[in-house]
Amino acid sequence: MPDTAAISVDPSEVAPIVPALSPRAAVEAHLDGGGRPAPIGLEPVVTLEAVSHQRGDITLLQNVDLSLAPGCLVALAGPSGAGKTTLLAVLAGLVKPTAGRVTRRSDPTAGGAGGHLGYVPQDDIVPLDLTVDRVIGSAAALMLPDPPEVRQRRVGEVIAAMGLTHRRHTVVRQLSGGERKRVSVAVELLTTPRLFLLDEPTSGLDPAASAALLARLRGLASDGSTVVMTTHSPVDIDRCEIVVFIAAGGSVAFVGTPDGARRHFGVDDLADVYPMLVAALDPVTPTAVAATRRPVTPSSPRSVGVRPTTSFGRQWWALVRRSAAQLARSRLTLVILLGSPLMVTLMMATLFPSGGLDGAERSLTAVQESYWICFASFFFGLTYGLLQVVTEMPIVRRDRLSGVRTTAYVAAKFAVLMPVLLVVNVSMLATLRVTDRLPALDLSTWVRLGVTASLISIAALATGLLASAAVGDTTQATLALPMICFPQVLFAGILVPRAAMTTVGRLMSDVLVTRWGFESIGGALGLGGRGGSGPDPFATTFGGAVAHDWIVLAMIAVTMLGGTVAILRQRSLLAAGR
Repeated sequence: MPDTAAISVDPSEVAPIVPALSPRAAVEAHLDGGGRPAPIGLEPVVTLEAVSHQRGDITLLQNVDLSLAPGCLVALAGPSGAGKTTLLAVLAGLVKPTAGRVTRRSDPTAGGAGGHLGYVPQDDIVPLDLTVDRVIGSAAALMLPDPPEVRQRRVGEVIAAMGLTHRRHTVVRQLSGGERKRVSVAVELLTTPRLFLLDEPTSGLDPAASAALLARLRGLASDGSTVVMTTHSPVDIDRCEIVVFIAAGGSVAFVGTPDGARRHFGVDDLADVYPMLVAALDPVTPTAVAATRRPVTPSSPRSVGVRPTTSFGRQWWALVRRSAAQLARSRLTLVILLGSPLMVTLMMATLFPSGGLDGAERSLTAVQESYWICFASFFFGLTYGLLQVVTEMPIVRRDRLSGVRTTAYVAAKFAVLMPVLLVVNVSMLATLRVTDRLPALDLSTWVRLGVTASLISIAALATGLLASAAVGDTTQATLALPMICFPQVLFAGILVPRAAMTTVGRLMSDVLVTRWGFESIGGALGLGGRGGSGPDPFATTFGGAVAHDWIVLAMIAVTMLGGTVAILRQRSLLAAGR
């Protein structure tokens, strides 16, 4: 057994060590049956050259050189925390390394840099509230350009291939962890990805299911795809053609066949390699080429054409249907979305006296009621948007890797939630009128009031989506709620009239939804033309033109939606440039 303090590489037992490859350089070797190099002239799908990655003071990857050729099933193995998941994310383009270069070969048949890429992380990357066939069918509508009957046939094929036929009408949330993983893999198999990356795909599977999944992945590799998976299982490693062992500190300690790894480390059981990788202090990082045992010509897709994306309109409509189905099937979410506005409206009806807006003078009650109508509309929109994106970030990343446009995703969320908000605002105004908290108004005034309340909610919804895209988890989203709401109360002009604010306060007020919404609702209710007794702090609050208020609210909404798209692109865009 070699000294565990310094692991070196014996070239006779590993994949051939060659100089760093340029983007168009051909792979010069593969492993034949005896583990020896032989020329085949295949070009690497992805090449890493001197790649390192740090997060703060922690080194996750260190000087990794690795080239992956078509038609290979590769295992990334090593102790926990060694950097396997980070390396997988670098290969996917989800993480941009702090040093080195990642080169992906363009596929002229795919219509985009690097061709289609499949990525299955450890997280669930499919909607949990939909049935298996609905999830895979929705993904097919997003990624496949074929007619509906062809897509449906392909959906049936991958469901059968993953052994999910008896579960196709089951809601994903009700599946076991291993079955949910198979659903995620099935989604990626729709398009036969050229580069397929999986993070511990057999975790939670029984031995039979694990063997079946590995057999399916090997079949995919035999068709010309490059399949890379992280694993801790020695059994899984033995089912792969190439193993890349990563030592503690993020450097590559070995690249080659599983049998070559046994000879190199002097062990009979690959599980005995792991303590050596933890103890290794100075592992060698080779430039290695993982390739197939035989020349491979990638086969043509059997039933679908492979494309990285479909049209914007098609993606938008597929995402609208998916989001609407999720909303309809999640009864708890639906009850909250409709029940909380009802409770807020009833509390407002209880708080304010009837007839509070009657009379010739502008009373404090009338001003307060105008503001709380504005704030209620804002609160509805904000809470609707605040948890929409953050809870789906793994799905957003997977969609993005499949070529789904970020603008289509955001526009779909907006299109599904906006009609619900319109109904909620109309219901709130109707309830306040029935309970005499709003006076009898002519039709044009009701229209102005309804449009204003809806624009407030729309701008707030866009604000909520922006915050949801920016935060890291649901806890941060919950903490963001008061942080967003407090300025909307303090600087709206209700506690301190805008004319009495400091210069900085007025500038802050000018970019807030509630400042313009409060002014417009008060103007719609006729408060701008009333004079109160004594000094009137709100004399200039409600005098703005309604068209100006609406334009500002619309501009805020557009700006927030643009920010949401930009943040999602930053968090999920491929480093390769897609």
